[in-house]
Amino acid sequence: MGSRHRNRSRLRLRVVSIVLLVLAGACTAPPQAARTTPGAGDSLGSGDAQGAKPAGLEVVQPTRWVCRPGPVDNPCVRGLDAELLPIAGGSRAERFVPAEYPAVDCFYVYPTVSDAPGANAPRRSTARIEATVRAQAGRFAETCRLYAPVYRQATAASLRSGDYFAPEVLELVDRDVRSAWHDYLKEDNDGRGVVLIGHSQGSMALQRLLGSEITQHPEQRARIVSALLIGGNVPAGTTENGLVPCESPGQLGCVVAYSAFATPPPSTAFFGRSGVGPALCTDPTLLTDGPAGALHPYLPTEQLTGAGDLSGTGQAWPGVRADFIGYPGSLTARCRTADGFSWLDVDAVDRARTPPLDQPLGPQWGLHVADVNLALGDLVEVVRLQGEAWAAAG
Repeated sequence: MGSRHRNRSRLRLRVVSIVLLVLAGACTAPPQAARTTPGAGDSLGSGDAQGAKPAGLEVVQPTRWVCRPGPVDNPCVRGLDAELLPIAGGSRAERFVPAEYPAVDCFYVYPTVSDAPGANAPRRSTARIEATVRAQAGRFAETCRLYAPVYRQATAASLRSGDYFAPEVLELVDRDVRSAWHDYLKEDNDGRGVVLIGHSQGSMALQRLLGSEITQHPEQRARIVSALLIGGNVPAGTTENGLVPCESPGQLGCVVAYSAFATPPPSTAFFGRSGVGPALCTDPTLLTDGPAGALHPYLPTEQLTGAGDLSGTGQAWPGVRADFIGYPGSLTARCRTADGFSWLDVDAVDRARTPPLDQPLGPQWGLHVADVNLALGDLVEVVRLQGEAWAAAG
C-alpha cells in the first residue's frame, strides 16, 4: 500500500508539473484591458428579447469547429474519464457521461496554443488545439452543449515579436470569433441560453465580443446565461463596464472571472489588475452548493500534443488509464485584494495529497497556465446550477 501511495504521489507531482509546463509553452501574453467593454448599466441576460430572433447576423466564412454537438468524432465528448484522489485517501474511478438533453449551450474560446509562424494562426484545428479544448472545456459537456470554434488567434510568435496586441492581429481574432458566434446564433441556438467560456486570449476575445456586439443587441444579450472569463483581467465594478459579478449559486446574467496565484502577485504581475484598477475576482467555490473555499481540480493526464505520454520517454504512466486526475477538495481558494491587485489565492490542504502549486513562469504569471483546471470541477458545477436556474425561469 505504501508503494502504491508513493507512486501516486510521484504521479501527482509529474502530472501537474508537466501540465503546467506544456501549457506554459502555449500561454498568452500579459493581457491588456479589453479594448471595448459593455456600456454602463448593461448586464448580461437582461432585457425582454429572449425569444426574438437575432437580426443582422453576418457569417463571413464557414465556421470550422473544434467541437460541436453531432459529429461522431467530436473530441469534446470522449477522453474525459477521471480517477479521483480524495483528500481523505483512496481512489475511485469516475466515468464521464455527456448530458443527453442539457438545458443550455456553452460557447468556448480557447487560449493561446498555436506555435505557428506568423502573428495569426491558420484557421484550422490541430491536435494541440483539440487537446486544449478537451482539457479546459470538455467536461462542461456534462452540463451543456459545447461549441468551440477555430479562430486565427494571436500566436506565441506574435508574443515574442511584440505584435500580440497589434490592431491588425486582433482584427482577425475578433472577425473569426464574431463570425462563429453569428453562425452559432443563426444555425444552432434556437432561442437557447448560452454560457460564454474563455481563458486568457479567449477571455479577452469574449470581452471584446460582449462590448462590441452582445451588449449592443438586446436579443443577443437576453440569451446569455453567464460568462466565465477566466485569466483575462476583467475590470472590477459594474459602474464602469456593466459586468455584474456572480455572487450566489444559480445566479443568471453574471460573470465569473479570476486569476489564480499561489503567492501574492508582485507589482510587475501580468494578471490581477486591469487598465482601470484591480481585476474582477469571483470565488467559484461560493457559487456551488459545496463547502466554501474548497476547490475541485481536474488535471489532464495527457500532453497537449495528444500523445498521452507524461514521462517524456514514450511510455504512458503505468496503472493509470483515466484521462483526468481529480483532486476533490484538495485545494483552498479565496479572493484577495491588495496593492492594486485582486486575485484568487490558492493553497493546498495537505501537500502530501494535493497537486503542487508550482508557478513555472514565475510570480509575475502566478498560476495562470492552470487557472481553469485548478477549479474545473467547481466551474462545471457553477454552470450546472445556472442551467437549472435558466430552465426553471422558463
